[in-house]
Amino acid sequence: MSKTLVVETNAGSLSVEAPSFVAVKLTPQFIARLKELQGVSNSHGLTEVRCDVCLDWETIESDKLCVPEMVVTSGQFWFSAELKYADETIVRSHSISTLSWDYLKSRFDAPDKDNLMVVAQSEDELRDLYLEKLAVDEIA
Repeated sequence: MSKTLVVETNAGSLSVEAPSFVAVKLTPQFIARLKELQGVSNSHGLTEVRCDVCLDWETIESDKLCVPEMVVTSGQFWFSAELKYADETIVRSHSISTLSWDYLKSRFDAPDKDNLMVVAQSEDELRDLYLEKLAVDEIA
């Protein structure tokens, strides 16, 4: 069984339209990859490790996300991508702490009606937005 991780984003600029969230399937393979990248960061003393990741996001009219990445450090991870038609504008998700794998595993494994793990300032609002966009096929 897998869940979808939905994470609130920030484009860092009020002048561009950017997705409100990114989403990724939380599978055992994804979790294993996350732990592997964290191990690489720790064992080589790296401040961060970046890798390609397949992200879904809210459809936006003017711009498209490209170069989606997962960024992993010794204690957290987040997602980032570039807005294709906005010079030097990066969309970045909230970071998620990996300092307690037991806590993360409990959130991954927690039963819920929609198989979503939402990370946002207002989790209920983002959950509703994601489900609404999913229902009307407005997720790229």
